Amino acid sequence: MTDLRYWLALQRAPGIGPVGFKTLLEQFGSPQAVFAAKSGQLAACGLGKATLGYLSAPDWTIIDADMAWLEAANHHALT
Repeated sequence: MTDLRYWLALQRAPGIGPVGFKTLLEQFGSPQAVFAAKSGQLAACGLGKATLGYLSAPDWTIIDADMAWLEAANHHALT
């Protein structure tokens, strides 16, 4: 389930749309690797200040709420 937390967190990153999400996955290999990347590596991808700030300190309480929602019947996440 740890991997899913990172997928959800990356999906919630401000300024990351579908193309940016795909680009980051291609560049770093996984959502968890995006969050482990150094700020210089992320900045080189052309990410804005808000996105860089979020990636350095995501709001895990929101992700925990997402994970709790997923535990209910008929709630699913696609990665």
